[in-house]
Amino acid sequence: MKVRLASVVLVFSFLWFTSCQLLSSEKIIYVKNASVACADDASQKCLQIKTSEDAPWTNFSGTIDGFDYEEGNFYKLKVSVSSAENTSAEAPQPSYTLVRIEEQTKTPLTLDNGFWIVVDILDQTRLPRNPVFSISENQIKGNTSCNKFLGSLELDAKKFKTSIAKTTDMGCKTNEVEYLFVENLPHVKRYKIKGDSLLLMDKHNKKIMACVYAHD
Repeated sequence: MKVRLASVVLVFSFLWFTSCQLLSSEKIIYVKNASVACADDASQKCLQIKTSEDAPWTNFSGTIDGFDYEEGNFYKLKVSVSSAENTSAEAPQPSYTLVRIEEQTKTPLTLDNGFWIVVDILDQTRLPRNPVFSISENQIKGNTSCNKFLGSLELDAKKFKTSIAKTTDMGCKTNEVEYLFVENLPHVKRYKIKGDSLLLMDKHNKKIMACVYAHD
């Protein structure tokens, strides 16, 4: 009888251990440097994650308890995973809890990543409204602080040459800022990225404008 009871206890212990292994475990996940609009609610932001380096990125609408995400960083995380109870026909949504951050790498800034907000034009920093622009495929576009604009751009490792092709035609109280931006942008011949800042300079490396980075 004692042998039979011990066997029953052993079987139940094994089943309990196995079920715990199925419901909760540790794994490595990767988190991308930029969040995206959630598929089911575009007003919300979702992380992009994957479970191996060569896997595709997938949107993650859940949470990772204990993890403070900072946009602009790639992460390799060790997390504990448990499947939440779900009575619907859909697969259970994993619930993650951070065990530790294995790696954190800040994304190097490039001109064509995100937006640049102009905070200084010819040492004038008290701008009522800041010009902003983005760069992609030899084009520069944005807002002069008053009007939308579009222009062409010649760019290499250090060269920065642009011309504004067209703008909208609105009257604003920030016309003075617009004038400074539009008049001085063609004089920019060089650039330098320093930290989260972009310096736009003339051919003698004298600063014309200073910009700060903003995510999409």
